[in-house]
Amino acid sequence: MLSVLWVLPALITVAVALSMRLEATKYPDAATAQRWKNRLWPALFVGISVSLVIYAVLVRIEEDVTAFPNTITEPAPGIGHTLAVRYPQMIRFDAPEINPLTLTIWFERQAGATPLTLTIELSSSSLLFIEPNSAGMSAEPRLTLTVDSRSLPQQVRMQPLASDGDERMIVDVTLRDATGRETLTKPLIIARETRTAFYWRVVKNRFFGDAGLALAVASAVLGIGWQLLNEGRQTRVGQQRERIRELYDVFERDLLEWALASQTLKQEAAKDWETQACYELHDVLKNQERQLKNVATQTRVKRLLHDGAEYYRAGDFQRCTTVLDLVIQVYASVYPELNDLPRHLPDARTADQQQTEAILHICGVLLHRFQTDAHELAAAALDALASQPDDHEAKKSLLQFISSPSNEPGAIELNKLALNDPRVRRRLTDRLPWTFVWPPIPVTPGAVTRTESVTAWLDANGLEIHPFDVHELQVHQPFLASVTLPEAQRTAIIQSQPLIVVGHRFDCHIAAVALSEELRRFYKPLPPSEQPMLVLVRLSDQNATGRNETLNSVVREAGTAWLRLIAEQPGVLLWLPDDEQALLAEWLVWVSGSSQALRQRLRRAGLKSGVQEQIILRRLDDLLTGIDTGAPHPEMFLNWLAIRPPGVNHMRLIVIHTGDTRAMSVADALSAVQDARVTWTLFTSPARGRTFAETHGVALEWSEDELLELLNVAVRSAGKSGKRLTSLMELDDLALNEEQFLLDTLKRARGSFERALAICQDALVHHLTRRPDQNDPKYLFLNENDFIVALLRN
Repeated sequence: MLSVLWVLPALITVAVALSMRLEATKYPDAATAQRWKNRLWPALFVGISVSLVIYAVLVRIEEDVTAFPNTITEPAPGIGHTLAVRYPQMIRFDAPEINPLTLTIWFERQAGATPLTLTIELSSSSLLFIEPNSAGMSAEPRLTLTVDSRSLPQQVRMQPLASDGDERMIVDVTLRDATGRETLTKPLIIARETRTAFYWRVVKNRFFGDAGLALAVASAVLGIGWQLLNEGRQTRVGQQRERIRELYDVFERDLLEWALASQTLKQEAAKDWETQACYELHDVLKNQERQLKNVATQTRVKRLLHDGAEYYRAGDFQRCTTVLDLVIQVYASVYPELNDLPRHLPDARTADQQQTEAILHICGVLLHRFQTDAHELAAAALDALASQPDDHEAKKSLLQFISSPSNEPGAIELNKLALNDPRVRRRLTDRLPWTFVWPPIPVTPGAVTRTESVTAWLDANGLEIHPFDVHELQVHQPFLASVTLPEAQRTAIIQSQPLIVVGHRFDCHIAAVALSEELRRFYKPLPPSEQPMLVLVRLSDQNATGRNETLNSVVREAGTAWLRLIAEQPGVLLWLPDDEQALLAEWLVWVSGSSQALRQRLRRAGLKSGVQEQIILRRLDDLLTGIDTGAPHPEMFLNWLAIRPPGVNHMRLIVIHTGDTRAMSVADALSAVQDARVTWTLFTSPARGRTFAETHGVALEWSEDELLELLNVAVRSAGKSGKRLTSLMELDDLALNEEQFLLDTLKRARGSFERALAICQDALVHHLTRRPDQNDPKYLFLNENDFIVALLRN
C-alpha cells in the first residue's frame, strides 16, 4: 500500500503534463494550443510541490507503520542480574484479534554473578496467556528461568480480549527469587487501535507536525515558480504591448508596412502570445481596419497601387500581394469581381494560360475601378508577360487577349494600355499590327452670308446649304470628302515633292483637302515606314513676311497638328523615345503659350478623361517641369520638325498660301525644312498666275467634265434628296441638252472650280431677280438665260 503511495504522485504529475501536451496538439487553432502549452509549467510546479508534501508525510508514516518491538531491561536488585523483556509497542486490528502476541523474556548475566533460579509471573486483565508448549490457556502464567553461564530467551504467547475496548493493554511482570521474595515489578504498556484510527493519527500528527517544514519548502517552491512564471508573463506582455504600440506609428507612416506588420503579429499571437496581449492586438487591428474606410485612407491605399508595380517588377510578390489585399479590403466593390480569382498576381515567368488569364482579369478590374492609379501596376504585369519568350504560354495568351479582348470589366482599357504603353509595345513590335491612324485635316469655318431670297429658294429645293457658295462649301465635310484632284495633274501632285501648285484660292483649298484624302488612300496599303506624317498649313501674306516668319508659322501649324494627333491618339506620345517626348512637350507648350493652355487645347481637341488620357497629362506635367517657355532658336524648329511617330520616317507638309505676292518667299522658307526629312506641296495663287506655275510648278486646272462632276457633288451633298445640277435646271429651248449646255458654259471657267461656282451663283442671283414669286411654276429651276447673263458678268 505505501509503495503505491510513493509512486502515485509522480504518476499523477506526469499524466497531467502528458494530457495537457496532448490537448495542445488536438486544436488546429495555434492560439488555443499555445494556451494549453503555457499551462504546462504551472501544473508541473503544483505537482512537484504536492509531491514533496506527500513524500515528507510518507517518510514518517513509514517509520510509524514499521512495528519495531520495544525491549526493556531492568536490573533486579540483590541478585546481580538484569531482566530483559521484548514486547510489541502497539497492536493494530480491523476486527477482533485472533492471532496471539509474543513476549520474549531472558536474563542478562552480569560479570561475577552466581547462577540462580528465578520465577517470573505475568498478569493482565486484557490478555489471556497461553502457556508455552500447551494448547490450553492459563490465567496466571509463570516462567522459571535458570541463570547460568548462558541465558536462553523464552517466549510467552498472549491472546488479546476482543471485548475489551480499552486503548491500552498492561502486562505486569513480577520477578521472584527462590525463596519467593519479590525482587522486581515492572508494567509493560501495549497500545491498541484500529488501522483506520492509526492512519488518521499518523497523517494528522505528521502532516500538521513533522511535515510542516516540507510544506513550507513546497510552498516556497510553488511561490517562487509562480512568481517566475508571472514575471516572465508580464515581461512578455510588456514586449508584446510595445510591438502593438508600434502599429500606430506604422499605420500613419506606411500602410503597406502596417499590413505586413499586422500579418506578422497575427501569426505570432496565434502561436505563443499571452491572452491579454492577443485581446489588445485584436482590438487595435479592428479599430485600424475601421479607419481604412475613411476617404483619406482610401486615397492612400490607391496610391499604393503605384508602389505595387515596383514590387511586381522587382519580384517582391509578397508586398505586391499585400497591396492587392489592402485594396480588396478597403474597396468592397472590388471583391465580387475578384472573388473567383487568386488573391495575388501570379509570377509571369512561371504563369500558365490560366494564371495569365487571372493576371489580365485582375489588372483589367483594377484599371476599370481605379483608372490612372492602377496604370503602373497593370503596365508592370503586361510588361512582364510581354518580356517572356515567344513560345511561352504567358506571351501567347497576352497576344490572344490583345487580338480579341473579352467583354469583362476593364478589358478594353487593358487592351489599349498594351497597345499604347511604350514599355509593353516595344516588346511586341513585331507581333502587333500597326494601329496609328491619321486624324482628318481640320476645316476652318468661314463667314457665311445669305439673302432671304436665296434661303427661300434653297428651302424650296430641299437644300440645306448653298451649293454655289465657296464659304459654305469649304466647311461642308461631305462635299470636301468627295472632291477629287484634276486627273491631268493628279499623279504629279501626289508624287512630286516638293511641288508648287498654282490656282485660285478656293481651288487651292479644296485641292489641298483632296490631296490629303488621296494620300491617305495612296499610303494606306504601304508599310508604316513608308507613310508620311501629313500636316496641313495655312499661310497668308501677313504671317509670311520673311523667311523666319514663314518658318515660324509652318512650325506652329505642324505643332498644332501634333496636338490634334495626341488628343485623338494619346498613345503616340508614349511611343516616342524619352528625348523626343521632351522635345515634343517643349514644342506643344510653345504652340499653346503655357502648360495650362496646352491642357485646355488638348481637351478642346477631343482629349477624353480615360486612363490613357490621364497618363498623357501626367506625363506632360513631368516633362514640362522647369521647362523654358521663351522664344526658341530657329535651329530648334528643325529639331521639332524631325520628330515622327514611331515607324514614320518623314513629314509631308500641305501648305495653302492664301496671299498674292509672297509665294516665292514661302517656297524659299519651305526649302529650309528639307534637312529635317520634310517634303512639301505648296498651293498658292500668286499675282503672276500661270507664268509662275509654268516656271516653278503645276497649274491647277479641272476639265469641263470634272468641273461638272464637282458641281453635281456640291448639289448632291447640299441636301438629302440626291439631286444633281441638272435637277435645278429647266431650259426654255427644248432643243438644247442640259449637260452639254453646262459643259459649254464651264469652258468659261478655264479649269477653275471657284470660277465655275461664281458662274452658277450669278445665274441664281439673276434667276431670283427675274422670278422672285415662289408661286411661279418656273421659280424652282434655272434656265439658259440665267447662265448667259452670268457668263457676261464673268
